[in-house]
Amino acid sequence: MSPFDDWARNADINSDMPFAPPSYADCWHIALARMACVLNCEKEESIWASDILRRQDPFILDHIRSIPNLEKFYVIEVGLLDQTKIAEAMKIEDIASNFFYGNLEINTNETGTHRIVYRLTEAFLKYSYQGLHLPQRLSGELYTNESLGYQADELPERILQQCASNYLIRNLWHNFAHVHCQGINSANYHQFRGDGRFETDFDADNLSLILLASSYGLPVSADRIDQYKPLQSLIHLLRRNRCNSIFRLRAADRNEVSNPQETAWRIRRTISGYLSGWLLAQGTAVASIGVYLNNPAQGAQELSSLGARGFSISLNGAWFSYEDPLPSSDQPDERLQYFHDLATNVLNDYRKRLRENPSFREYARNSLENFFIRCGIKKTLSN
Repeated sequence: MSPFDDWARNADINSDMPFAPPSYADCWHIALARMACVLNCEKEESIWASDILRRQDPFILDHIRSIPNLEKFYVIEVGLLDQTKIAEAMKIEDIASNFFYGNLEINTNETGTHRIVYRLTEAFLKYSYQGLHLPQRLSGELYTNESLGYQADELPERILQQCASNYLIRNLWHNFAHVHCQGINSANYHQFRGDGRFETDFDADNLSLILLASSYGLPVSADRIDQYKPLQSLIHLLRRNRCNSIFRLRAADRNEVSNPQETAWRIRRTISGYLSGWLLAQGTAVASIGVYLNNPAQGAQELSSLGARGFSISLNGAWFSYEDPLPSSDQPDERLQYFHDLATNVLNDYRKRLRENPSFREYARNSLENFFIRCGIKKTLSN
C-alpha cells in the first residue's frame, strides 16, 4: 500500500460524506489509470488496451490492482502539512492561497512509455473531497439520475463516486494541458499575470473536456456538418463533471473579493466552458477557443452592463459574433437559456463555415488531430 493509500485509510476529513476517504482514494487511482491508459494504449497495449476505457470504474479498479508494476505508469504522492505549524502559525487563508496546487509531471522513457508523477497537496485533497456533491445544472438544480445516464433507483453513493473520478480526470487533463501543451508549471506559473494568465485557461478548459471524453473511450469529431444527434453518453459524461464546489470553498477561505476584471473573466470562462462542451457533444470539437466581451468592464460602475453588447467568439481562428445582451438579472434560469441560445447560434454559424469552406473544414480536423499528436496520444477522430 502506498503512502497515499495509508493517508486515506487514516484520514478523518468529513463524516457527512456518503463514502469514506479510502473510497475517495480509489477515485484518484481510477482517474490516474484512465489517464495512463490514454497515454500508453499504443506503446503498452498488452496492459492498457484502449477498449478498457469503455469499461466501468469498478473494472478499471480491479484491472490496476492486477498490474504488478503499476508505478511504472503512475505515482501519486500527497504532501502533508506539519500539523504543529498549522495549529500555531498557519492561517487557513495562507493554506488555501499558497499550499493548494500540486505538481504534475509526465516522464517518458526511451521506449516511449509515459509515466505520470502527481504530487498532490493535502489542501487540494481535502477541498476536493469536501466539495463533492451530486451533479447540478448551471441553475443549481440537481440533475435527475436518468439525465446522468443512471437508473432511477441508482444509489447516490455510487453516482457520486463515479462523478468524483470524472471530475478528477478532467482536472488532471487540465493540468496536463498547462504543463505539456503550454509549458506552464508550478515553477513558472507566477510569471504569467493579468490577461495572459486568464487566456491560458480557455484552451486548457477546452482541451481537458476533449481528453475527458477520450478517457472513457468516447468518439471525438471535429467536422460534423450534418444535423448530428449528440451522443447521449457524451452528454451524460459532461453533466457528471458538474459535481464539485472545490474552488468555491477555497475562495471563501481566501476571503476573495472579485474585481471587475475577474468578474468579466468568470463570465467569459463560463460561456467558453458551456460552448466547448456543446461543440464536443455536437461533433464539432475545436482545438482552440476564445470568448470576449464586446464591452469589457473598466471599473466597478460598469459591472452591471457586462455583456450588454454580447460576445465575440473565436473557434479555430475563425470569428463569430453573438450580439444579444447577457441578461442583467442573476436569475440562473435566464442565464442558462442565454448560454443555450448563444451556443446554438454559434454552432449553426460554425457549421455553415465548415460546409462552405472545405479548406477550413480540413484545417479544423487537422488541428484537432495534430493536438493529439502533440500530446503523444493515439486517437482516431470520428467522421
